[in-house]
Amino acid sequence: TGLTAADPARPSVAAVSAAVSPVSPGVSGAAPVTVRGGEGFFVAPSTGRDAMVAARLPSGRWLTVSGSRPEAELIAVANGVQLDPAPDYRWLGRPTS
Repeated sequence: TGLTAADPARPSVAAVSAAVSPVSPGVSGAAPVTVRGGEGFFVAPSTGRDAMVAARLPSGRWLTVSGSRPEAELIAVANGVQLDPAPDYRWLGRPTS
């Protein structure tokens, strides 16, 4: 599941993206940071890749926030993401019509 936010002045350019995934985003070489009150990781930007903040959620899934924003802003976005504590996944795998 993902969400992208853009600058209103440049709506075609994503400012940040947030995603929740069951798969680790790859945090080797990352700096430890505090995210959502626990251990998280900051991966500095590199050629062709935006900066990224990642944290493992209590569910075991990974929250990843990325974009060409400073580390502190990415952490603030990750801290502000509101997740449903009991999402309904019954619709997954069902035919739509």
